[in-house]
Amino acid sequence: MGQMDSSKEPASTLKTLLKGVANEEFSDPPSADHCYRGSGLYYVCAREEVLAAQCKRKRVRKVDGVGLLTLSLGSGMHYAMQNLVLPSLGVLRGAWKCLSCGLVWGCQQSAKPLVEVAIPRPNTCKCGGTEFLFEEYHVVDTTYGISGHMDGLLVLPGHAGMGVLEIKSISDYNVDKNNVKKIPRSDHVFQANVYMWLAGLQWARLVYWVKGMYAVDPSVIEHHLERDEGLIEQAKSMLTQIRVGLRQGTVPERTVCAHRLGKRAQLCPVLQECFGDPEPDAGVGLF
Repeated sequence: MGQMDSSKEPASTLKTLLKGVANEEFSDPPSADHCYRGSGLYYVCAREEVLAAQCKRKRVRKVDGVGLLTLSLGSGMHYAMQNLVLPSLGVLRGAWKCLSCGLVWGCQQSAKPLVEVAIPRPNTCKCGGTEFLFEEYHVVDTTYGISGHMDGLLVLPGHAGMGVLEIKSISDYNVDKNNVKKIPRSDHVFQANVYMWLAGLQWARLVYWVKGMYAVDPSVIEHHLERDEGLIEQAKSMLTQIRVGLRQGTVPERTVCAHRLGKRAQLCPVLQECFGDPEPDAGVGLF
């Protein structure tokens, strides 16, 4: 029998490997015509965006295997809701791609509002195909430089017209930590309002799916949201600050980080440019 080579490293387990970086993304510095994603706008710092552009600073986003798996579970939940559950209930509206011939029904048209083109899932395609894949609408405002892909449009009894559907997966731990049974997370409310703005709609339904629960009451939490013009103005104001800063070189005021020792500040790629040299007693770089 062969002997093990003691010079080789010990075999790794999948659990160990999952802790390593599985995905690494580098983003170029924003340009004057950069388009921001509605899903991440809540966490954008206008000052960082302008400084990153001025310094030509690339930014990196690293996700380990566990994080990538978590994101994939959320994507799988979205697929099931959009293609299996909600179409069967007759409440989902949108665009649908025939898996036989590729024809898209209810496709987005710039000349018409989404409410006029969004349709329920067809029963049969012109080609005779009966299987369809839900296509998320891409909504965009080129004036402000913002876009997003909505999870869907809803038609619900007791609600006028169509509304935005926003689906989130969440752990049981974060349900209690964020108290989302009573109050939806502020970043999710902000995102839903950005989509209402971009889609020209007046209400949204924010749905949390609690992972690990297997009955409707504990596993589904939902909140009805009416369009909030105040939040939409906040989004427009932030985007305007960034666009003006990128084009004219004016750096927005610091509004996100109160101190250079804050957690977000310490991870910021333009920390030095934002705060300058620390004071001798600031406790930074001292031993």
